[in-house]
Amino acid sequence: MSIDHWGTSPGDLIESALAAIETSLQELLAMDPTYWRTSQKKDYLAKVEKLQAQQAALTLRVLAVSGDIAEETGD
Repeated sequence: MSIDHWGTSPGDLIESALAAIETSLQELLAMDPTYWRTSQKKDYLAKVEKLQAQQAALTLRVLAVSGDIAEETGD
């Protein structure tokens, strides 16, 4: 594992970012959208559509460089 000059590894940053996403999703799931204002629902739907596109783009970038997984696990 390589450590950068800040004393962290890239894996730490990835885990931290994924944990933040999971926490945010759990908070949203705990809310009842029945009680959201119309403007909040409109904003949510617009932002989530953008986030889904970004997530798909990132997934494709990771898949494009994941040949090592097949080599390591046979999957």
